[in-house]
Amino acid sequence: MVGQTVSHYKIIEKLGEGGMGVVYKAKDSKLDRLVAIKFLTSGSSNNEENKARFIQEAKAAASLNHPNILSIYEIDKDEKNQFIVMEFIEGDVLKSLLKAGKSVSLDQAISWVIQTAKGLKVAHDRNIVHRDIKSENLMITKDGQVKIMDFGIAKLKGSSGLTKTGMSVGTLSYMSPEQVQGIGVDQRSDIWSLGVVFYELLTGELPFKTEHDAALIYMISNEDVTPPSSLDRKIPNQIDTIIRKMLDKDWSLRYQNLNDFINDIEAVKKELETSSQKDKKKAIAVLPFDNISPDKDSDYFSDGLTDEIIANLARLKDMRVISRTTSIQYKKTNKDIKTIGRELGARYIMEGSVRKFQDNLR
Repeated sequence: MVGQTVSHYKIIEKLGEGGMGVVYKAKDSKLDRLVAIKFLTSGSSNNEENKARFIQEAKAAASLNHPNILSIYEIDKDEKNQFIVMEFIEGDVLKSLLKAGKSVSLDQAISWVIQTAKGLKVAHDRNIVHRDIKSENLMITKDGQVKIMDFGIAKLKGSSGLTKTGMSVGTLSYMSPEQVQGIGVDQRSDIWSLGVVFYELLTGELPFKTEHDAALIYMISNEDVTPPSSLDRKIPNQIDTIIRKMLDKDWSLRYQNLNDFINDIEAVKKELETSSQKDKKKAIAVLPFDNISPDKDSDYFSDGLTDEIIANLARLKDMRVISRTTSIQYKKTNKDIKTIGRELGARYIMEGSVRKFQDNLR
């Protein structure tokens, strides 16, 4: 379809393809803007039920207006194609950012999960359940903003329970116990899936993974999740508690709504920020003293004085001293004090010089 014009949209390039649809980048000739257009695949477009659901779910997504939800502009069709016109985003799919088992920083993980939760909450408030929250359905813009994509894809796939045809292991990995058992779904199922995404952000790993679908379904339904902190000691216990509640197999014990989750995670975020500021206020870095002696071979005097000051400051109870091995990188640096303090997480910076001339030292 690349190069063709559909309605007033000039197709530029193919962006991706899923089980139900193909997405292209296109130019809106009327409004002179870039858009993303999603077409039903040829197999799905021949199925009247799929076409009806395509329209129904597009309408549901279009009713949602939130910065963290991908905007739907219109749904239309020509003589051949049913299509949805959406906001075009410059960014990366979260899944691609987490490839090779890479996690993100704790601050970044918390920020992205809060943004996702706030977008999802708008949908839940309108009685819309996404049903397929996963890292492949979250776009991260160049500015670090989350955009939730593909509302209704799971329902679009054709059943209220498990669909064997076309089910991907990637999707299955994010499903709640009630989903894999075919019991049904509600907003708590989205909360489970968001918990899986949060776990993936924190650790770079999925909480439940195996090569075989049957074994994965058993793990999701029966096995306890490994606490994130056991994989990364920098993750605080408060996060473990939140993850455990998001991934409770009994949905009556899970977070019942996203408002409660948002309140909890924002409280932890504030606590961590306060703790970080306290640590920063107590921290001091002693930069390597400059040797301004005529004899440049006297560096050992300046280095020795730096080490002595660090050792003495380290004896103070309420002072955190940045180690010499960390601060030594700033020897003869051109960076300003403010930048060094930010990079080291230190509130106070000590610098100085040593001059040795004959038997005099100052």
